[in-house]
Amino acid sequence: PAFLSPGLSQGSQVTLRGTSAPAPVQGGASAASVTSIGVLATAAVAIAAAARPALRTRKAVTCHAFDPAVQVGATKPFGFFDPMGFAKNCTEQEFNKLRGAEIKHGR
Repeated sequence: PAFLSPGLSQGSQVTLRGTSAPAPVQGGASAASVTSIGVLATAAVAIAAAARPALRTRKAVTCHAFDPAVQVGATKPFGFFDPMGFAKNCTEQEFNKLRGAEIKHGR
């Protein structure tokens, strides 16, 4: 009641300008029955979800060999430039170490 205008009584309904007051609902559902329907619906959904068997899918794990020719920096028309063959049989960690050394030394 602290935010109501002083001319309104406790039991009166406030409506917007240009609208009529809604008609009171007679014989409608009580708040307790609406709440119990909501609780029952939630319980039914929970039971249905628990009763459903868990679907287990296996994901295929593929192991791709490291290919330095598809790394950043391999551009057309030259492609991957490795004239000395340093990256021919190296792992990704070794390739990153070589690339870091090239960047560090300005090549």
